[in-house]
Amino acid sequence: MQVLLEAADTCNVRAINTALAAGADIAAVGPHGCNALQLAASKGHVHAIFALVLAGADHSAGQQGKPRTTPLALAVCGGHHQAVHALLAAGALPVTEALVAAARSLEYSILRTLLAAGGQPSQDCLCAAAEADDFNMVQLLVQAGVAVGGCGAVALAAEANNVAMVQLLLAHGAHPDEYFGDL
Repeated sequence: MQVLLEAADTCNVRAINTALAAGADIAAVGPHGCNALQLAASKGHVHAIFALVLAGADHSAGQQGKPRTTPLALAVCGGHHQAVHALLAAGALPVTEALVAAARSLEYSILRTLLAAGGQPSQDCLCAAAEADDFNMVQLLVQAGVAVGGCGAVALAAEANNVAMVQLLLAHGAHPDEYFGDL
């Protein structure tokens, strides 16, 4: 197991293949709770990702009860564009946790890639962008069709004193009561 994890961590495809041929468990996790594919994705090791996926690694597996731990979300958090593309090509779905990770880390091009792959941004994405006080990310999400009412993004924008963001959110359906209470 350790050989496979070290090989994935260092992008040693030959060692990955050797470890798997010797019977290493592709789903085994190391002391930090990550399997080989998660390690490769978190480091952006595209060749290791392909080798592991071809060998049958589960590209949708995350750590039980821990958000943003699927290989795709880990690649997003690391800003590894090529790894994101590799995982999507392997069939990983652009699930909410990956979209939220892109919004939270302000990875515009990755978020656009996930949206183009069919990802449906949630209000959690919008709140993550509003919390980061990033008008452009909020605007991108609004343009992608996120429902702005009822999620608290306008309150986050108002607390940050971001007038342009408040105006954008109000213009797209946020209600003033979300921040100002009953008027």
